[in-house]
Amino acid sequence: LAEDATLYFCPQSLFKIHPDMDPALAEILRRDPAGRIVVFDGPDPNWAKLLLQRWRPVMGEDFERAHVLPRTTPDDFLGILALADVVLDSWHFGGGNTSYQSFAMGLPVVTFPGRYIRGRGVIAHYHHMKIEGCVAENAEQYVDIAVRLGTDRAWRDEIVRQIVERSDAIFEDEVAVAALAEFLQGVAP
Repeated sequence: LAEDATLYFCPQSLFKIHPDMDPALAEILRRDPAGRIVVFDGPDPNWAKLLLQRWRPVMGEDFERAHVLPRTTPDDFLGILALADVVLDSWHFGGGNTSYQSFAMGLPVVTFPGRYIRGRGVIAHYHHMKIEGCVAENAEQYVDIAVRLGTDRAWRDEIVRQIVERSDAIFEDEVAVAALAEFLQGVAP
């Protein structure tokens, strides 16, 4: 990956990258000539092959700036993820652990919340941290937010600062833990 590139990581399992996202990913590359879309290979090598076949006609001449990195160890994954400028949450079926990992590193995550809970984790985290600006209401806005984070360093730095300062709202919150403990105590014999 070029050092002067803007790295837009979509580090989700490849099956989560829905075809509805493809035009938005292509538009990110079109609008940011330094941009690179980065994903990680899946457990089945055919997944990446099929994804790249799907992307080639949509991305056109920008397709060469879409990269599939090999699967790696969890520690190496985190080291590589830390290189991201922007993390792209997948549509319809968002990230879980990857979102937590991204926020733990202070990385901004762009999300377009889905209709169902499986696609609404990142919006919940942003609400909990009281951070605005990274949640899209439509595909166009998703692209706008991603490209602005990738190209407007001052704004990106401000979002990163807010994530770093406020992420304890998601990492130190004991409300869910207390509620689960109460439930388990209530159903235990």
